[in-house]
Amino acid sequence: MKKPIDRIYEAYFNELGKEFGEKVRVRIHWLLENAKGEEILDIGCSQGLLPILLGREGKNVLGLDLMEEAISYAKDALEKESPDTKKHVIFETSNFMDYDFEGKTYDSVVMGEILEHIADPMRFINKASELLNDTGQLIVTVPFGVNDYFDHKKTYYLKDLLDFSGDNMKITDIKFFGKWVGVVYKKEGQSNNESFIKLDSELLLQFESTLASNERTYIKQIIDLKKKTAELNKTIEEIQLEEKTEDRVNSNVDVQYKEEVEKLKAEIEHEKKEKVIMKRKLVEAYQKEEELLKEYKVSLKRYNSLKNSKLGKITSKYWKLRKSLSRGN
Repeated sequence: MKKPIDRIYEAYFNELGKEFGEKVRVRIHWLLENAKGEEILDIGCSQGLLPILLGREGKNVLGLDLMEEAISYAKDALEKESPDTKKHVIFETSNFMDYDFEGKTYDSVVMGEILEHIADPMRFINKASELLNDTGQLIVTVPFGVNDYFDHKKTYYLKDLLDFSGDNMKITDIKFFGKWVGVVYKKEGQSNNESFIKLDSELLLQFESTLASNERTYIKQIIDLKKKTAELNKTIEEIQLEEKTEDRVNSNVDVQYKEEVEKLKAEIEHEKKEKVIMKRKLVEAYQKEEELLKEYKVSLKRYNSLKNSKLGKITSKYWKLRKSLSRGN
């Protein structure tokens, strides 16, 4: 099964993007401001960012988390801190509901984005309230509204957070962070001067303004997605058109290629025929020359035979004598 690994430490230092890092820092700094007192419990501390930041301020912090990978990361991060910070921070792999606190109480108990992962969050709220000292407070942050992360078991709106207050816990602060919300709970009657938040027009205005802002963000995202989808569809159509055009060109090329091949074949065949005819004529001419040569040889042989005969010799002398007489005249 896929494990829900929170990378809060990396996000805080912009390793997951500058814009996301800014949103994370706003929530973390709000938690730091509200983590009053010297003894702090961080439930679901993840990579240990909040305990280390509080430890740097000299506050004693116990960080608990179920995941060994998260606590291992937190301990490695703590090792890089100064000795003064190390002595104030403890990390342990443990289930909050099973952990033995040995009667110890805390000035602040922090649940940073934990309750959305829990099917029965009221159990955690009740146990956390028992760990608070007389002036202690519970600090909670959760995703605000729909956030379909695979490990989220509950969606939080304003009423859900107001319901956690109950009879003994009252809200002293509510902070909307766009897609997140933070709440500070204190025990009723801690101080006569304590001001508790009630559901009034001002709170409703904050709630509705946050909803409107989130809706605007979602609408913009939808519009952007539609625009990107339209551009993508246009690109796909252009690609398909180019492919069809290319197919037609290839088809025309194929036709032209076939025509050229056929033409070349015809030329080759014609050339072959011409060569055959020329070859035939050469053979015929050679044969005629052979026949003439034979006739010449026969004639020459006859001439030589006649020349060397008695008649031939008398005839030769006759023509020589006649030629000589002709010169004398």
